Amino acid sequence: MAFFWRWWNEQSDDVRETVKELVNDGRLEFISGGWCMNDEGITHYNSIIDQHSLGAEFLRDQFGECARPKIGWQIDPFGHSREVASLFAQMGFDGLFFGRVDYQDYQHRTMTKTMEMVWKGSANLNRESWLFTGVLPRVYEPPDSFCFDQFCNDQPVMDDSSLHDYNVPERVQAFINAAHDQ
Repeated sequence: MAFFWRWWNEQSDDVRETVKELVNDGRLEFISGGWCMNDEGITHYNSIIDQHSLGAEFLRDQFGECARPKIGWQIDPFGHSREVASLFAQMGFDGLFFGRVDYQDYQHRTMTKTMEMVWKGSANLNRESWLFTGVLPRVYEPPDSFCFDQFCNDQPVMDDSSLHDYNVPERVQAFINAAHDQ
């Protein structure tokens, strides 16, 4: 939220109104909503709560209750803890997705098809601390043939059917295949 806040402060009233409309219509959603992405392995729970409270307060003040994040996002913390899963569940999140995991855990989860799970965040809180959790299968990488970065050579989606390089059906099928693989 710290980066969004900086961007938000530079926008005109017209742009802000457009963003508010997108949020109210459910076409733009905020993920996690914390002021930053906290580390999990060594961060005290007070710090996690405080930085999420700061982000949540900003979202509520600018957009109302419709902007409340429902999904936790931890793409690059060094380590994970049950406490974070428990806190996110108690914050009302429906799920948590993270990227970085130990390579042995990643290999095991890939082989056993357990990249998604219900994380039981606390032995004492029962279901109120349970959180649907998924490991991002490629961390930072897009699915094969969907890298549109300047350093990639993947074919773009060409959607003008009057041109010779129209490829929407093939690209849609490739995306469906990538989703099935994940």
